[in-house]
This record gives sequence, C-alpha cells and structure tokens, in this order.
Amino acid sequence: MIRSKTRCTLAAGIIAVLLAASMHECKAQVTGVRTNLPGWAALSPNIGAEVAFAEKWSAGIDAICNPFKWTEGRSSQFWQVQPEIRFWPRHKFAGHVFGIHGQYGQYNWARTDIRYNGYYYGGGLSYGYALMLHEQWNLEFYAGFGYNRMEHRNRYDRRDEEICF
Repeated sequence: MIRSKTRCTLAAGIIAVLLAASMHECKAQVTGVRTNLPGWAALSPNIGAEVAFAEKWSAGIDAICNPFKWTEGRSSQFWQVQPEIRFWPRHKFAGHVFGIHGQYGQYNWARTDIRYNGYYYGGGLSYGYALMLHEQWNLEFYAGFGYNRMEHRNRYDRRDEEICF
C-alpha cells in the first residue's frame, strides 16, 4: 500500500500537472491556486488548483493531509482529495459560486485503547462567495453539504501495525 507521504506528493503532483496544462494562458482569471486557512490552523497541510474551462465554469481539485502522530497512542492521520466543478453566475473567480464535488480519503484515528482505520468516499453540493481583494487575490467563503460513506475496521489494539499509513 502507498505511504501517506507518497499520497500527499502524488496529490501535489496532480495539481501541478493541472496548472502546467493551463500555462499557455496562466492569468489570474483563468487559473487559481488556493489553500484552506482553517485547515492549516488544524495542522493539516492543503493545496488546491482551479482552472476555468468556459466563460462561467471552472474545475478544480483540492488535496489535504495530516500525516502527524500527536502522542503515544493518539493520532488523527488522514488524507483526502476533492475534485469539483463550479458555476459562477456573473464572473469567473468573483462573486457567488455553486459547485458539485466528490471526495475520497483514508483515515487512521486512534485513542490510547482503540483505533479506527479505513476509508471514505462521497459527494455533495457547495456554495461560496469570492471577494476580490485585488486583481490577483481573492478571499473565498465557502460551505459544502453532502454525504460520505465511511468504511472502517475498528477496535484494533493500538500496538497493531497501521494499515492505511
């Protein structure tokens, strides 16, 4: 099974390929790189890329991971990718935005006595508002609603070998 650091590198590589594919017209209103500040505050590195492919449509992918173990017997490791298609009613990368997204990830949450280890997948709808701060800088407020299906193995002894990571 692929290690979590390799998965994070692979997700970053996919985002880099998306950006490279759009470099012939790499303008602020055609290509965007984004990050989730609350994710960073939770010590979960993340990055995303978005490319406009029509006048009011864009597609993007976000990747987030948390490869850290906190203390002996406690961890909240996970990784996730989330592709999305977005519709901008007025202008690309500005104003209101509606989207549909899917997601897939794996997790390994542990306490001192048990560990939940598995994967999840799902999808949903999203709404956001992008506030243009400058020609090349946006601040986006965003909420998503949907469904996730979680498959897991639980009640492993904490000394067992990790399965996902």
